[in-house]
Amino acid sequence: MDRVSVKALRLQDEALLYEFECENRTYFERSVTSRGDTYYEPESFHQALQQLLSEQADVDGCYYLMWCDDTIVGRRDVHHTDADTGEVGYRVGAEHGGRGYATAALRQLLTFELPDSND
Repeated sequence: MDRVSVKALRLQDEALLYEFECENRTYFERSVTSRGDTYYEPESFHQALQQLLSEQADVDGCYYLMWCDDTIVGRRDVHHTDADTGEVGYRVGAEHGGRGYATAALRQLLTFELPDSND
């Protein structure tokens, strides 16, 4: 397996993330509810990304990208975080599935120190 790295979602990654989401839309929609056509319009996508970054800044959620070299291979999200709990979700792109990226990313995530929302 290629080495996967997990990095916090950043505005600078918008173009690559948009490309990843558009390229994998049909693949993702085979197993999860569609986000709808509007999500894939550049301005709407930008607004959705801004919302995630706002939640991340407020520690209401933590959003990560899984990278292999300079390529986004997936996303890893932690929702409803507090001092003790969170729900972890992920999506791996069609051509990157079955390589252990999600497992490796979860292992890395479990070693992260999440910020305390009381700080």
